[in-house]
Amino acid sequence: MLIGKGYGYISLIDEEIGRILKTLEEVGELDRTLILYTVDHGASDGSYRYWDKGFGMYDCIIRIPMIASHPSIRPGVSETFVSLIDFAPTFLELAGCQIPEGTDGLSLLPVLRGGSLPGRDEHIITESFGHQRPFYQRMVRTKHTKYIFNPEDFDEFYDLDADPWETRNIIDRVDKTTLKRNREILLQWIKDTKDPLLQWAGSVLT
Repeated sequence: MLIGKGYGYISLIDEEIGRILKTLEEVGELDRTLILYTVDHGASDGSYRYWDKGFGMYDCIIRIPMIASHPSIRPGVSETFVSLIDFAPTFLELAGCQIPEGTDGLSLLPVLRGGSLPGRDEHIITESFGHQRPFYQRMVRTKHTKYIFNPEDFDEFYDLDADPWETRNIIDRVDKTTLKRNREILLQWIKDTKDPLLQWAGSVLT
């Protein structure tokens, strides 16, 4: 039933996106329109014994695809860390508007033009508030590792090169310098964003 439901969703979305693209083409605006196609989250679909979005910062839930389409964009794949909060400044810059000071996120235009994003080469920070019930998590994700702060449980650390499916939490064995660096990065971000988790993080991450 879950497989059929998934195919049904895919078919519906594909049909509706097709209607939008067809309309843009009919009115002569398709080549003048930047299309960014993505989703808000992934799904476990049975992975880690979860059948929904589930708890956790697993890549199947957090690492979601994004497709960009415009005649000026050269075909290719980018491994740059991006976030949904980057969409607003992207659209503002593309429209020729000034991006207000303090706007969350970064414009993705440099990436779409084949470049990179300053400050996103090494890591990105992701937050989660749980599903069905509150369960707060914050994550520092690099291209090779993943550190997860769980104020209500044990922290997690994964070596994504040796353990790409994130099945072995090595928080008790990871190099202390590496762990300290990740915690410092996260604590600074929590302070900068005035994250409510500071009341727990302040004593744990130092």
